[in-house]
Amino acid sequence: MTTGNNIIFVLLLPLNALLLFPVLYRKKLFYYDAMIFTVHVNTWIPLFQSIWIWVLALMIGFLHAHESIFLSLPVINAAYYFFALKRAFGYNWVSTTVRWLPAFVIDTFYHWLILLLYAAWFMT
Repeated sequence: MTTGNNIIFVLLLPLNALLLFPVLYRKKLFYYDAMIFTVHVNTWIPLFQSIWIWVLALMIGFLHAHESIFLSLPVINAAYYFFALKRAFGYNWVSTTVRWLPAFVIDTFYHWLILLLYAAWFMT
């Protein structure tokens, strides 16, 4: 299963960067910059999620926290994406906010596409 996920992930990274490029465009920035940002975000967010899910599970198991604590995942992902966008491209706060929403939506749909292709890969 990991092999299939890695293959789909690597094949679709250039597509995700291409979709994000118009949103992230600024003078003296190239497709290459969008690709680096895409690789960075799509590496660190899943890494963080894999650790944070265990922390949340332990909090539910030992501290008896409510299951709705798992809703912190998309909020933290959105915040990380926002600050990564601000830092990587040096936009001002208004420009970062305006660019963040479409970029985050595109990236979210990209992850849904990976999930669907991954499921289709193993359905056959």
